[in-house]
Amino acid sequence: WSSDVCSSDLIVRKQPTVENGEIAVVMWPEVNEAQLRRVYFRDGHVILRADNPDYPPEVVRHRDLRIIGKVEGIISSPVAANEV
Repeated sequence: WSSDVCSSDLIVRKQPTVENGEIAVVMWPEVNEAQLRRVYFRDGHVILRADNPDYPPEVVRHRDLRIIGKVEGIISSPVAANEV
């Protein structure tokens, strides 16, 4: 699975850190906005990558970002018979 999630429910383990390459819920405190991104740590910075190639990677200082938790899984909603 990827961080490009639409109509699904997420299983998120609340924790303040993740390992390189893991998908996390990250919060931008100054705008009160959360996003799903793959997280990489390099030279005191954090690189946030969306799995959707239409979104370029973002490089931020670690202190400017809050990690809410690690995405552990996705529970997809069942498709109704009339939607097939």
